[in-house]
Amino acid sequence: MIFVNSLCLISLTLEGLNCQFFNLDSLRFLTSITNLTKLIEPMALSIVRGNDPMIKDKLRRLIRSIFRKYVVPDRNESSNPFLDLKEKAKIKEVKTILTGIIRECQPLSQNSLQELNEIEKNNYQVLPKRLSLIDNQIIKTLQDQYDLQHDAFYNLKQVEMEETEETKQITMSVYSPQIFQLIRKKDNAMINIEKSLNLIDNYESIMNIIGPDGGKSGEFFFFSYDNKLILKTITQQEVQSFLGRLGQFTYHYLSEQLTLLSKIYGIYSFNDGQKEQFIILQRNISQAPKQYILRTYDLKGSEYEREVKIQNNEELSKKTLKDINFMNLEKQVKISYDSNLEIVRALTLDCQLLQKLKLMDYSLLIQKVDWDSYCFESQTKIQDIMDQFQSNYYIIQSSEEFGIYYHIAIIDYLQEWTAKKVIERQGKQLLYTNQDPSALEPFEYGERFKKKLIEQIFQR
Repeated sequence: MIFVNSLCLISLTLEGLNCQFFNLDSLRFLTSITNLTKLIEPMALSIVRGNDPMIKDKLRRLIRSIFRKYVVPDRNESSNPFLDLKEKAKIKEVKTILTGIIRECQPLSQNSLQELNEIEKNNYQVLPKRLSLIDNQIIKTLQDQYDLQHDAFYNLKQVEMEETEETKQITMSVYSPQIFQLIRKKDNAMINIEKSLNLIDNYESIMNIIGPDGGKSGEFFFFSYDNKLILKTITQQEVQSFLGRLGQFTYHYLSEQLTLLSKIYGIYSFNDGQKEQFIILQRNISQAPKQYILRTYDLKGSEYEREVKIQNNEELSKKTLKDINFMNLEKQVKISYDSNLEIVRALTLDCQLLQKLKLMDYSLLIQKVDWDSYCFESQTKIQDIMDQFQSNYYIIQSSEEFGIYYHIAIIDYLQEWTAKKVIERQGKQLLYTNQDPSALEPFEYGERFKKKLIEQIFQR
């Protein structure tokens, strides 16, 4: 910008001197240079101003609104010729799910849960109690500490959602709403459900969820537009598995200063009379845009079928890698000594809880994120990124790679030791006698998880 202004000033000065004193034809080209710089000046100014973060954000919003208004003229997709009826129904279904969850996750106006305990009692049912899995002393402690009603752990709230332009008629069930309100409240510095799931900002995410099969598979996996939250379908068995252990999980979530279990913020079901979907709400552990996630590892502590084949020049950031890949590419998580101590302590306590609750087949998810590049390109301070997380151990700086940060969590921890898993283990042992199968009974699974993962990949 300075160069353009200087060139324009010099050209004008020489042009004036030529007209006044020299009157040389050879210097007439200065008029063209002056006109050219006048033409370039507003373009250069636009580029300079375009680098301002506030202007960038306004431009993105303007482009997004123009796209929605003119490229996709009907926001309700009713007149879009490229969408068939099933695709339109899927989009409306997604909007219904988001709208319902936003309504049921509204923050309370008081510090206690007394307000939630008193409203809409007629909409509540009491779920059957799975007494063999309930720790009554823990539940009594939580009820006294947080002023919970007697059946807070077994409540099922049903909400009839009406047909609108954005939503379909459906019955929404909210499991143990008071308890999940407590869990969300502890993490309210990291999550804002109304902001993350609003329909306007999630327009592209909603359209993208259709996928190549047009949404016919029935599976639901949704990232919010800001990458902070995940919604995904689970089985009814997994719902029962978690609710039967809700007291222990809630106590662990709330009492431990640091837990690396990927917290569940809500369990819902949606029934339109033809099918019923069970959906959980969770926090996305890295909250990073996909292009800045360099590696994603899903580790179980087993080597049996735990390698993703990598072709030459294949982009690793687009794959979810496994145990053998991790040992070949990383070997260890490279973080500071103090961070190692805290992570090992938290993972050990989490693993002991899952052993106690007789759960298995969970994974250690490790993501490496290039937050330095993100900060440079978005003109954001790294401290602002770290402040989005409730603990410094949810975003840990690499001790060897500048600008790279680790995000670590235990995921998919709702699998019980069932007859199907017993048969799977025995079958694999017969076929592969020298291999360590991924399916082990819960205590053995936890011991292997601690030995092969917690004790080996974190530096001592």
